[in-house]
Parts: sequence; structure tokens; C-alpha cells
Amino acid sequence: MPRKQAQRKLLVQRLWSLWNPVEALGLSPQDMRQFRTQVRSQVTKVPPLATFRQTRRGPKYHQGRIHYFMQCLKDGVELDPITIDNDCGNNLILPVPVVADGNHRLIAHALMGKPLIRAHYDGRVDLLRYLEGKRKTPPRD
Repeated sequence: MPRKQAQRKLLVQRLWSLWNPVEALGLSPQDMRQFRTQVRSQVTKVPPLATFRQTRRGPKYHQGRIHYFMQCLKDGVELDPITIDNDCGNNLILPVPVVADGNHRLIAHALMGKPLIRAHYDGRVDLLRYLEGKRKTPPRD
């Protein structure tokens, strides 16, 4: 039987400093600047669901997903936890987080100014302590 992952509350800013979800989604900084300009004043009406069902996942699709999660946060809906793993290379588990599921939710939390995000994480303890704010400096290998 698979082990149940522990749910943690991680600092959004620290996670973002080690993992760039914008880059992971294939969005350019210009796409995000335009999106930030659109939602800077406030989160407005959620786009229709048809926006999310596009076959090609371009910038508009990702912006629609982020906007949807921002609206959920504004309405007080508790979002599902994101899933974080560690990067691996040369038979080592590196102190680098990889968001396996939840990049749109991470961006929405950052844009809404939420300091914490719920996450499933079963990786290196030193990295976990840094992401939870219990350690001042990120781990090095």
C-alpha cells in the first residue's frame, strides 16, 4: 500500500526563489507582465470554462487557469495542495524543488500575495525546513 504524503505549508516566496513556475509552464516574462497588468487592480469575472478546454495550451490557456485559481482564492476556496519533488542527477537527490503538479496554483498564490501554500512533499528534510521557514539558508550540495 502506498504511503500517504504529508501535507505541509510552505513559504511561497522561498519556493519561487528556487523554482520558476512561469518558466516551467513555458510562458515568457512578457506574457506574465501583460497578465499582471490585466489583474493588477482586482480579480474580475472568471472567464468561461471553454477558455480552459483549448487543445493548444498557449499563454491564454495558462492565464485563464491562473485567473480561475486567483478567483477561487479571492472567494475563500481552499485549493488542493501542490505536489513537490526533488531534482535528481548523477545518482544524487539535489536540494532543488520541482513542482510536479500545481504551477498555476503557485502563481495564483504569489499574485494574490498569499504567503503560504499547502503542498505534498516527501523529499529532503533540509530543503523542507528551508521552504517551511525553519531554516534561514537554502541547503547546498
